[in-house]
Amino acid sequence: MLSKKEKKISFLLTAIQFANVLDFVVMMPLAPLLLKYFSINMVQFGLLVSSYNISSGVVGLIAGCWLDYFERKKLLLVTFFLFILATLLCAIAGDFYALLIARILAGAFGGLVSSSSYAILGDSISPGAKGEATGIMMSSFSIASVLGVPLGLILATTYDWRASFYFIVLLGLGILFCAYKILPTIQPEKNQISVSEMFQRYLTLLKTKNLFYGVLLLVSVSFSSFIIIPFMSAYCVHNLHMDPQQLKYIYLFGGFFTFFSSRPVGKLCDSFGEKKVFDVIMIISIIPILIFTNLKTQNLGIVLFFSTMFMMFTSSRFIPVMTLVNSLSLAKDRGTYLSLANSMRTFTIAFAAYLAGHIVTQKKVVSTVATLAVSNNFTEYYIDGFWKTGIISVVMTIVSLIVIKKINFHRI
Repeated sequence: MLSKKEKKISFLLTAIQFANVLDFVVMMPLAPLLLKYFSINMVQFGLLVSSYNISSGVVGLIAGCWLDYFERKKLLLVTFFLFILATLLCAIAGDFYALLIARILAGAFGGLVSSSSYAILGDSISPGAKGEATGIMMSSFSIASVLGVPLGLILATTYDWRASFYFIVLLGLGILFCAYKILPTIQPEKNQISVSEMFQRYLTLLKTKNLFYGVLLLVSVSFSSFIIIPFMSAYCVHNLHMDPQQLKYIYLFGGFFTFFSSRPVGKLCDSFGEKKVFDVIMIISIIPILIFTNLKTQNLGIVLFFSTMFMMFTSSRFIPVMTLVNSLSLAKDRGTYLSLANSMRTFTIAFAAYLAGHIVTQKKVVSTVATLAVSNNFTEYYIDGFWKTGIISVVMTIVSLIVIKKINFHRI
């Protein structure tokens, strides 16, 4: 059970992650607008998504060398402020390359914000309540979906795609002020050492069986999710003939149900253990993955039902994973290990998004009376091969079920 102080910290860190996550996820529902505005193809859009994560992974890995040597609050405040500035650059980008550079900068600072946030959570929350706190913090994804993404889409479709990023900037500045007032000061436990010694420390951590499999588990689950997520909005618009204005309902319903499931899932982890909860969620998640990536219907209700199930289960399975990963390392190594794990996760998301951009392709729609009856400004082509991402996702889901069996839970 979280104390009053722990709840305040958990909800503030969730707000920070909300802005961080929103900056990343809002790119994907904006896909139809950005593809048209910049006249770019699927591979280029995949690069916009993956560049954010590549940058986040590289900078997080390097900066993680010093993460345990700086006062945690100060580091989080500085990196979050720089993240906000990078998001502002996204809003004022004039062409594809300017937006690409801005996404790289946003990813760099966003990765540091994420690692610092989880390190503060690990240091501030008592062991018996970490699952609940992680569940609250992980709800940032669903909150971003149920509130942020729909609002961002409304602003984008009403005004311009840039309005979504201006919204994140203003929101981030308000959260930054609250973080300055609320977050506790956590002094570093160590003195700074050399870069070569720190990379040796990374290798030492990975030589520990539990820590290695913890990273591998996070990687396999992330790949399983993000081989699908970057192009789901384009798939809904171009294949299922949804109006871009309707995309907000996918994130509204998906985020709503994920939000109310996140905290109970976290409590289940505390009660029954991360492994049991993870196994059940992963197995069930296979069903909506296969159905959603193979939909043929244009019925909005059916599309919303299976997209909601997909989002709820793919989001919920990260809760036992992050609870587990946050518990594997000792406090003195937690910042470095979480930075390493987060970097590997972001590299994986980048690779998955980039790979998906090569798997799915744009194909011209052959004009018929039937297609003209349901056409809109975005249906001159359709997304081919999206079903393949579902197959790959299921394979990686099975891989993750194998990996978690390798972790020795008696040592946690």
